[in-house]
Amino acid sequence: MDQQSTRTDITVNVDGFWMLQALLDIRHVAPELRCRPYVSTDNNDWLNEHPGMAVMREQGIVVGDAVNEHVAARMKVLAAPDLEVVALLSRGKLLYGVVDDENQPPGSRDIPDNEFRVVLARRGQHWVSAVRVGNDITVDDVTVSDSASIAALVIDGLESIHHADPAAINAVNVPLEEMLEATKSWQESGFNVFSGGDLRRMGISASTVAALGQALSDPAAEVAVYARQYRDDAKGPSASVLSLKDGSGGRIALYQQARTA
Repeated sequence: MDQQSTRTDITVNVDGFWMLQALLDIRHVAPELRCRPYVSTDNNDWLNEHPGMAVMREQGIVVGDAVNEHVAARMKVLAAPDLEVVALLSRGKLLYGVVDDENQPPGSRDIPDNEFRVVLARRGQHWVSAVRVGNDITVDDVTVSDSASIAALVIDGLESIHHADPAAINAVNVPLEEMLEATKSWQESGFNVFSGGDLRRMGISASTVAALGQALSDPAAEVAVYARQYRDDAKGPSASVLSLKDGSGGRIALYQQARTA
């Protein structure tokens, strides 16, 4: 059995991914992957003249004029999932897709150099992962049995960027609106530890304020995790968002929890 038949993952660049979309008539996938949308045409004869087709045939991604059946099955999960779990990871500060380059051409599909993105998509019982690093996207089946297995995948991804032990702070629950307002004014002071009085009055200790300030202002690594559920073509974002930040004081978790009655 040759190497191509034993491999389960494929890696293509953004243009190659778009060609797979064209072959399978997939208009769009998760926006975090920053892929080009595909608009159906009368026929796909032009694809056979594209030099990328020869490359994908050589790699076994395309067989004849059709996408390999296993690859096609994964792409269809990414195209029409019933659940998506998204993890945005970065070395240094997470920019959430904003590329700070005034020379970037309009319509660019680039992502920041310090980021990589993971989309875990489920359709029925079939889980698929799509990981974008730079201009390349890797697609594969992935085993997800419960929330703990998703957490393990996220932590493994973060550890591949940077290792940090948990920060030595006490957990605290605070109202989100008050936390955001206090953090905004604190940010305007440059996250000065002596200007965190509003946070202290919310019950956050001085040591926690110091660790949080460093992690917010100059993180070594970050990850943000959230989910989307699809029902009858309706999309519902997760009511909870998890953010992990590695600072000099250790790893801090910020968890926005859904409001309950």
